[in-house]
Amino acid sequence: MRSHHTTRPRHWSALLLVGACVAVLGLGACTVPTAPSSTSTTTTTVRPDPIARASYTQDPPGFAGTPVQFSSAGSTWFGGVPGPLTFIWHFGDGETAVEANPAHVYAAAGTYRVVLTVVDSNTHFSSAFLSVTQLAPPG
Repeated sequence: MRSHHTTRPRHWSALLLVGACVAVLGLGACTVPTAPSSTSTTTTTVRPDPIARASYTQDPPGFAGTPVQFSSAGSTWFGGVPGPLTFIWHFGDGETAVEANPAHVYAAAGTYRVVLTVVDSNTHFSSAFLSVTQLAPPG
C-alpha cells in the first residue's frame, strides 16, 4: 500500500500597527485605544488561516483505474480552535470533490497535482498539495 503525506501551512510575516500596539497577525488579540485621549479600549481578535493536511493511499499501488483514497486527517483551525471546515479537493484531472475524505479513480496513467483547500467559517483558507502518479494497468 502506498501512502504519502504533505503539509504546506501559510506563514505570517505582516504586522498590525495601531497606536502603541503591535501584534503579529495570527497570534491573537490586540488592545488599542479608540482615540488618542480616550481611556476606553477595543479588543480585536485576528484569526489566522486553518491548517490543511492531505494524504492518500492506494491498493494496489499506483495503477490507473483503481480507487485512490484521499484523507484530510489533521486539517484543523489554527491552534486547534474548533469550528466547521469546508474541504475542496482538485484531483488534477478536471474532477473535484467536497468531502473530507473522498475516493477518486484516475482513468489514465500520468502524474497528477492534487490540491486540498480547507476553508473555515470566516472564509480563511489554506491549501495542501500532493503529487499522485498512476501507471498503466498491467496486462
